Amino acid sequence: MSKNKEEIGLIIKDRIYSGYYWPREQLVESKLAEEMKVSRTVIREVLRELALKSIVTILPHKGAFVAELSYKDMIETLALEAILESSAAYLSTPRLTNAQIAELHGLLEHSKKLDHQDIQSWADYNWQFHKIIITACGNQKMISLIRDNVRFVKYWFVKLTLPEEIIERTVAHDNILDAIERRNAALVRELMENHLLFAANDLLSRIKCSNPTLIQSGQTNLAR
Repeated sequence: MSKNKEEIGLIIKDRIYSGYYWPREQLVESKLAEEMKVSRTVIREVLRELALKSIVTILPHKGAFVAELSYKDMIETLALEAILESSAAYLSTPRLTNAQIAELHGLLEHSKKLDHQDIQSWADYNWQFHKIIITACGNQKMISLIRDNVRFVKYWFVKLTLPEEIIERTVAHDNILDAIERRNAALVRELMENHLLFAANDLLSRIKCSNPTLIQSGQTNLAR
């Protein structure tokens, strides 16, 4: 069954936000048209709409590509993520059920058994851990803002995270989960914000070293 433009736009946007499509990856009209069972004209219109939202970049005579954030955009994105997600964690603390807390424990234990070189698998557990906490906040607007805001963080996380940093972040997850079990919402917010800011600054340092062309004058890290 063919899909309408709105459905196709949501599918492509979800793939970009989740990291299924990577920054700078080409979105081939013919392949998308075949997959969605629509004409290339429909796909072209959808990609143009996504380009207006800065989700996709269209280059003349080359096609559509997943947009890439500037370094300044990354700093703003990561700063906003820390504020939004720590606030969501604060709201979620009294709302998380015993079953959800047990699920968080399970994810944490599984992540500890992974080879630290397996960044991709650890990242998947990490996103699921954070997702459970975020979605429990009960504020759909906040959930949507967080989801839209961090659309390219996963790409850089997987690309640039070092194995030794995983140990530090696992300890941070342990501390956050302990505070959740004690229903200490204020502490959960503080721990989550610190956790995200430390991770963000590590990420920004790697990006600065590996992609110097992204760097412009101004702020190069986040205040903690």
